[in-house]
Amino acid sequence: MTCGGIVFARKLYNAPPSVKYIYRLLELIGPMSRTKIEEESLLPPRTVGYALRILLEKRLITKVKNTKDKRKITYKINGTIAF
Repeated sequence: MTCGGIVFARKLYNAPPSVKYIYRLLELIGPMSRTKIEEESLLPPRTVGYALRILLEKRLITKVKNTKDKRKITYKINGTIAF
């Protein structure tokens, strides 16, 4: 979270507002499931899916599978930041 502002400015400058918003939510709240992101952001599921796809493509977030239940996926901000 220390370099969050720099990453936010460089990688998400031209991104849609929903992508920036979800990145900030993950930065402020921490790792969340897609359902939790939808609840917290109040955005439609399709918009959340689109934003997560862009963040994954830009390698700003990663998917983490639950060790007990592999069907459950949590999204978190990527620890290694590549510019």
